[in-house]
Amino acid sequence: MREDVSLFRYELAIVVIIKNEGRYIKEFIDYHALAGADHFYVYDNESTDNIKEILNPYIESGLVEYIPYPGRCSQVAAYNDAVDKYKFDCRYMAFIDADEFITPRGAEAKSIKDILHDILDDIPFAAGLTPNWYMYSSGGQEKADFTRGVTERFLYRQSQVHPHVKTIANPRLVKDILNCHWCQYLDGKAAINEKGGIVPSHSNNCDAIDVIGINHYFYKSKEEFIIKMERGYPDHGRPHPLKEIEDDMNDKTVVFDDAIVRYQQARREKIDGGGRLRPMISTNDCRKH
Repeated sequence: MREDVSLFRYELAIVVIIKNEGRYIKEFIDYHALAGADHFYVYDNESTDNIKEILNPYIESGLVEYIPYPGRCSQVAAYNDAVDKYKFDCRYMAFIDADEFITPRGAEAKSIKDILHDILDDIPFAAGLTPNWYMYSSGGQEKADFTRGVTERFLYRQSQVHPHVKTIANPRLVKDILNCHWCQYLDGKAAINEKGGIVPSHSNNCDAIDVIGINHYFYKSKEEFIIKMERGYPDHGRPHPLKEIEDDMNDKTVVFDDAIVRYQQARREKIDGGGRLRPMISTNDCRKH
């Protein structure tokens, strides 16, 4: 049964932990606001770039809650902190990274919230939705072009759906967040995939993403991947092996996929045709970190 959305300050909030993501955070927020997110809990894990300066207009508008969060390997702890503190403020919480974009893939350009209701409302035991990744490739790009966003620069992905999922959950039904992909829910509750099937772990094998997925811009260009490798993983700190980007740049099996570009355009047209959306906030480009 659908909960009364008037009980919550926000219908859909996104929880993200960042470290030196100034070059990317504006696109991440603007895109997800366009796609229907109402609020963002941004946990800052000791950034040294000008991320706070970039976020200030969003903070002042009330769209972003900025939370300094120091410490090593703090991602899961930050997610659990968000559930503990804000679970009664929002109907749904999405737990994703700044290089992950929740992408509706239907022809109607629905908001993420509408898709959540379509899938979850009629399944009494459903506590969350677990979209799979599509892993987007570097496309053979050596150098970073920071004049354009990642959704415009990277339009080739691995042909197969990646089995790993991310979680969009009803936070009041979350018992614990176990890792960056997966929640443990209250007894009798479970996560489901877009077809309504129970997903018992942080992986879900599926042939295609038809309704909603995660565009994961894991590699970006070789230059950007090296920076990411030096920073390490947010959940356990292990550095990325450089061989991964070399293999990705030589991958001949990638396929062209501009679904997110088409979705953004369709959403703008839909909203301009009668809907209302919080205006996108213009900020200066991020300085190098």
